[in-house]
Amino acid sequence: MPITSMKRCGLRMGRLEAPLPDGFGGIHFTDLAAGVFHWQAGRLTHAVVDRPMVGGLARTRGRNLVASGPAVDVFDIRRGGSGEHVGSLLTTEHVLAKRGSQPWFNDIAFDDQGRLWCGVIRRNSKGTPIPGELYVYDMQGNLSAVHTDIYPNGIAFSADGGTAYCSDTFRRRILTFDTTNLSERGQIDLSKVPKGYPDGLAFDLEGHLWVAMWQSPLIVRISQDGIIDQLLDVGAWAYSLAFEPSTSSTLWVTTGPNSDQATDSGDLLRMDVAIQGLAACDGPHLTDFR
Repeated sequence: MPITSMKRCGLRMGRLEAPLPDGFGGIHFTDLAAGVFHWQAGRLTHAVVDRPMVGGLARTRGRNLVASGPAVDVFDIRRGGSGEHVGSLLTTEHVLAKRGSQPWFNDIAFDDQGRLWCGVIRRNSKGTPIPGELYVYDMQGNLSAVHTDIYPNGIAFSADGGTAYCSDTFRRRILTFDTTNLSERGQIDLSKVPKGYPDGLAFDLEGHLWVAMWQSPLIVRISQDGIIDQLLDVGAWAYSLAFEPSTSSTLWVTTGPNSDQATDSGDLLRMDVAIQGLAACDGPHLTDFR
């Protein structure tokens, strides 16, 4: 794998998710037990408090932060400190009603058309994960169900924007979708990866897909034809990853503790990669949504 260096930030936190580099050397991310944080040059701030289980972050062109969780909400974090809630895009009332399950918004990502792709995860009354859905929400206020039988996690898009990728975590595969008609195109089987379940996703400019394998320390790089190209052990459970927009050869990885580590061993990893990556798209201003 084309990694030239790897640096740990030494945060000593919990289960870290949803890395979102800000393009100015800093990065937003979530601690699943404690909300949204921002880290830059050794300084850690709590950007959105009292919001557990935020599995996904995105940003609008107005530099507001979009966070998943009990709803998909928008926060004003431009002045620093605790984010002020300024609006909601989606609530659980918008999604399919499935008897005996509780929906929760997980990974989110804007595509190059300004639409928000959003995974909904579910658990039954015993707390066991059951299949959820993948949705697309556009600026006209239309919510479309792309897939209704998926364990959705990381979401990423091909360089031309024509294909969306979403981890179907507990089935150890990644599903692909046509972004024009929202039809399913195919899947990438990850059952041969030694351990772990696909979670966060990111693309490089060679068309390789990078996958954080949750419940393992592995990052997988997959070629354009779906073949496993490289494996990298980062030494802790890998939750998600993202390329830095201002220096797209920098890859951020969020990690969390495993059964052999202390509960405060979650960290941020910053890697120099010998290839450029695709950064996440910023979404429209909140006022652009009807």
